[in-house]
Amino acid sequence: IRIHYLTLECTSFGTFFLLFCSLSQ
Repeated sequence: IRIHYLTLECTSFGTFFLLFCSLSQ
């Protein structure tokens, strides 16, 4: 559930957020 929300947020935010999510993973 959390992952899905995170993925959506990353896509909505942008590349910067996406990178952060990748590091978090």
